[in-house]
Amino acid sequence: EAASALEVYSLGGLISRLFEELAQAIEPQLSSLNPVLADVVVGVLGGLGAVLSFLPLVFIVSAVMAALEDLGIGPRIAAALHSFFTKFGLSGRAVYPMTIAFGCNVPAVLASRAAVDDAERVEIAIAVPFVTCQAGLIVLLYFVSQLFKNPVHQAATAFFIYAGGILLYLVAAKIVRRLVLGVREPPELVLEIPPIHRPSLRVVLWNSWDMTKHFLRKAGLVIFALSLASWYLLNYGASGAVDNVSQSWGAELGRVFAPALQHIYGLSSDSAWKVGFALLNGFIAKEGLVTSVAMLSGVTEEEAFAVLGLDTAQALAVLTFMMFYIPCLATVAAMYQELRSVKLALIGVALVVFLALAVSVAVYRILALFA
Repeated sequence: EAASALEVYSLGGLISRLFEELAQAIEPQLSSLNPVLADVVVGVLGGLGAVLSFLPLVFIVSAVMAALEDLGIGPRIAAALHSFFTKFGLSGRAVYPMTIAFGCNVPAVLASRAAVDDAERVEIAIAVPFVTCQAGLIVLLYFVSQLFKNPVHQAATAFFIYAGGILLYLVAAKIVRRLVLGVREPPELVLEIPPIHRPSLRVVLWNSWDMTKHFLRKAGLVIFALSLASWYLLNYGASGAVDNVSQSWGAELGRVFAPALQHIYGLSSDSAWKVGFALLNGFIAKEGLVTSVAMLSGVTEEEAFAVLGLDTAQALAVLTFMMFYIPCLATVAAMYQELRSVKLALIGVALVVFLALAVSVAVYRILALFA
């Protein structure tokens, strides 16, 4: 409940909600004039809301980073952790984006530019989405509360998900450096450690606005385009506009993934396509994973888990994949912006999905042995 409230009532959540309510208010008026125009306007407003909802978080995180750097604490943390991170092909600077990712993966990917080494910048941009963000926390808390009644089991599951995300971040960075980029030597840590002093407000605000403006100009366009495409998939089907999302193109894509999910996790055919659709909807926004299952089944979110009929091994395996696969379309947009290469962005997405799938399958196979 607390995580959901934080997501809804944060500044970004309020902006997103404002655009949703604006779309709901305008749609009936435009529908009476031109239904097609109404659909287009609703889709455009949804895309704008998706872009602008990230601006406050990007600005705040950028301000915190700039303040820590100017204060003198940030360089000291990086220097203290450098020897540990070099074991995974990273420098101590990699702790910045990792910490930021616990709040949101989008500014964490943008924070990859804190790295001086070009190869390290690519490593961080690709690997940091493994770290569980705030939106992922909502899904995690929902699953553990539905799956376990024992608080110890709930806490243990949450701990292993977070620890697994950090480990995958480090391992994926090593894989990218060695196999994708072909670099064997770890990066050097080159930074100035100034005396601790009060940060300059002018410097902090200038750096924050510069990063936010860069995000809006580059990643914002990609997020807007992907949001429109996602909106179309969820609201249109073979027969045109649909009232029931189960008839949409998005649901059809969920059915395409269903056979693979049945084979990998032993899901029933009815559960498999719903999980497939949820994964697609979760790519739009991670917190939409649970809502989408409830929406398809015509039940409340509290009943959505029971409707899927998953046993413990299946539920934990699906949860593991949900936590570690691509967090959201905004993260992919930020990744493309920082990598400046379609090829590297696609390699990054493929690597994240592959490792998430491999870990989730391992979880399922191990737990199934004890079932």
